Amino acid sequence: MPPKRRADRTASQPVRSKRNKKEQESDRDEEEKEALDPRTRHETETAQKDYEDEDEDEDEDEDEEDWEAVDVPEHMEETGSEVDAHETIPVYNDVEIVMEAPRPKSRASAYDREYENGIRQAMHGCHIVLLIAHFLIRNKWCLDKDVQNVCLSFIPPSIVSTFENGTCDLEKGVKQLMKWWKTFFKLDRPGLQTHGFEEYTFLSELGSNIETMQEALAQEHSDESDVIPSALEFVNRLTDERTGSRDLSAQLFVATLRSLSVRTRLVASLQPIDYRVTAQTTSIGTPNTPDATQDDTLGSQEPTKAKVPLRKARAKLVPNPDKVDKDFKLSQAKPGTVWAEYYHPDEARWISLDPIRNLYDKPRAMAPPRMDRRNIMSLVLAFEKRRGVTDVTRRYTPYMSQALRRRDRVLTKREREAGAQPWWDTFYARIERPPSQQETAELDALEAHEPMPTTMQAVRNHPLYVLRRDLKRTEVLIPEAKQVGAIRDEPMFLRSDVREALTAEAWRLRGRRIKGAEQPVKHVPTRAVSMEKKRHQELAKQSGERLYDACYGEWQTEAYVPPPVVDGIVPKERYGKSYSIDMFAPSMLPAGGAHIPIPGIGRLAGKLGIDYAEAVVGFDFKKQRVVPVKEGIVIPIECRELLLQAWEEHETHHANEAFQKQTQEACRRWRRLILSTLIAARVDAEYGRKHEDDAPEGPAFL
Repeated sequence: MPPKRRADRTASQPVRSKRNKKEQESDRDEEEKEALDPRTRHETETAQKDYEDEDEDEDEDEDEEDWEAVDVPEHMEETGSEVDAHETIPVYNDVEIVMEAPRPKSRASAYDREYENGIRQAMHGCHIVLLIAHFLIRNKWCLDKDVQNVCLSFIPPSIVSTFENGTCDLEKGVKQLMKWWKTFFKLDRPGLQTHGFEEYTFLSELGSNIETMQEALAQEHSDESDVIPSALEFVNRLTDERTGSRDLSAQLFVATLRSLSVRTRLVASLQPIDYRVTAQTTSIGTPNTPDATQDDTLGSQEPTKAKVPLRKARAKLVPNPDKVDKDFKLSQAKPGTVWAEYYHPDEARWISLDPIRNLYDKPRAMAPPRMDRRNIMSLVLAFEKRRGVTDVTRRYTPYMSQALRRRDRVLTKREREAGAQPWWDTFYARIERPPSQQETAELDALEAHEPMPTTMQAVRNHPLYVLRRDLKRTEVLIPEAKQVGAIRDEPMFLRSDVREALTAEAWRLRGRRIKGAEQPVKHVPTRAVSMEKKRHQELAKQSGERLYDACYGEWQTEAYVPPPVVDGIVPKERYGKSYSIDMFAPSMLPAGGAHIPIPGIGRLAGKLGIDYAEAVVGFDFKKQRVVPVKEGIVIPIECRELLLQAWEEHETHHANEAFQKQTQEACRRWRRLILSTLIAARVDAEYGRKHEDDAPEGPAFL
């Protein structure tokens, strides 16, 4: 039996690749030889020949070492011939793997997005209402005389005597009370905080049981705020424990200060759930990941494992109560969400008090850092009496524009034109306790000194400042606008210097026209609405051009003055088969004319020989065409009384005719009813029933 090579020498593909490589090397050597001179070429060929002889000797030695005896397969024993390695084709069993890509997640429709936004806005509004009700109840407890008497019993006599003296310094007494309270009441919880919408998704798994949801919420926020069901337990926190959250400490301080007959407000920064839809993120190993989707598609029943090893959750450490109390009371600590205000009669203003950090008259110190996601200042309300609240947000936040955006969504242009009002403005008008004129002037001055924004995102939709890039399609800066700042070398202007820029047609619809020799301040791409404009736009597109509309500012326009009515002739323009006059605004009424907005009165004016023109008050779009909207007519003013009297007589005559017609119709129906009854009675008498029991149940004529 002839010896066989190893299995790796029988495969044809490695041998072919080796031969191809040697052929490429030999061709490259031939090219290099041709480039050399004859003497160098001869030396090179001699050296190459010696190298190839040595290489062949080494290959023969390797072949002798690679030969070994192996068992011959059955199909080769039957043929009894040796199979060449180049003619042997290995047979493989085909394995087909189908990789099905996960289905792309379909984007939510406009209806779904609108529905979700509506749900979140409703939850946002409901949360605000409930928070206001919560603090109204706490403020009511602080106004309770029994609660105040208990609080008064804990105040040191030295401080009480200071307030009893009529000539005392109120500021000094309040500072002493704050200093004593800081050491008297201990803190163990932060209080009210902001939570995102996604943090409450676990409630959907609990069903509709209210008690179960309340227990879950109480357990979720047990380390933040206190749950106090009654005024008795409220005051017991002071008498028994003297420990609680920052909110509870501020509320008890308000009750204590009121017990000394000081006019005090309970101030709360509400922390409602956000109404805006944030970007949702998926964690590793959740069903939203591609791996989980692929496993579900392939029918895998095994749970999805995380791609990276996750660390086991550590046991929750119980913080040191003394350290927590000390950290909350540091002057550099983050501000709380509840504090106090008291009215100073000598200064005639409200002064902020932070009993937690012992800060006196530092309202801007109550504003949280802008990156703090647990304390967002969007709505700060002051509670003084049992009913009514006062919005004092402008006193405490330096970023009022950002607070307004987080308070409620901005209405669209269509909603503003329809007369819609923001939700908070409508609700606040019902519960507002208006501040005094002096306090209103103070808040207005604080809002006017709002710091200038320093980022592109902050200046966008800012009520006081604007960049050129943020101007809308129909907005432009006046020529006298001056730069008040810059962001990244881009000039910033006042929002009050922004004016509306419209086309000549739009200004005419407002009763104005462009002055002579005025150049447009802005060019905007044309918006094709009607079929005619779409044709012009398509023709321009075919020629490689783009249509633009010239826009003008209001300072470039003047009121449109139509020609007057002369000798009883109204100036008019022919439109189709009728004559009309533009009456887009009341100022467009010609001198000596009268507008009578009564439908159908033009026919009567024509019968009386009065010159008139149909009043066009606007345009409407029907089937992609512009259709004029007409409302009444314009006639000479001296014919107004005559036409109105004729119209009154005409309407009276038509009313009488309608009444006579209705009377005749009623008489005809009564006559038919009576005749039908008589005929039915006669037929029954002559050919009808023989006994009384045979009488029909209903009328015979039916």
